[in-house]
Amino acid sequence: MSGELMFHNRRMSDPRSLLVPPAAPSQRRRVWAWLGLIASAIYLLNLDMGVFELIPDFVPVVGNLDEAGATLLFLKCLSTLRTASPASPDAPK
Repeated sequence: MSGELMFHNRRMSDPRSLLVPPAAPSQRRRVWAWLGLIASAIYLLNLDMGVFELIPDFVPVVGNLDEAGATLLFLKCLSTLRTASPASPDAPK
């Protein structure tokens, strides 16, 4: 690499390369995204049931961090599945 910058594993010699949409995730990544989506949805729908709770909600300050993490996982999985969806407007044609 003779003086080229790297950004998300892309060479910065051509800044237009950053405008290229990311490649669709592999089949294995889609399966993990579906599993993460289902697991986080179950966890979020189980808020007050108390069947399983990683961090009890009555703990001050950190009590809701597990729900925040499950929400982030849910949104990331949705984002991953959206890039793989053929109906997505960003999908390559």
